[in-house]
Amino acid sequence: MYLLDTTHCIDILNATPYMANKIDKLNNSMLSTCIIVQAKLLYGALISERIAENLDDVAEFLQNLVIYTSFSVSDIRHIKAS
Repeated sequence: MYLLDTTHCIDILNATPYMANKIDKLNNSMLSTCIIVQAKLLYGALISERIAENLDDVAEFLQNLVIYTSFSVSDIRHIKAS
């Protein structure tokens, strides 16, 4: 399990070559983020110039992630550093 921060998520949404390469190397490992990052991504879409398009992109991206609202000790044990 990899926990993505806001910067990682934005880089993936923007298809930066570095993050695309990192994600490809994970071999379909499960990706996750937390509810704070989700809120920051949605807020960023809401204040952008292309609100509807960016909200759709963020929603589609988040569908593929596990979104934590809290963490247990077991969750933390399974998170890997990238």
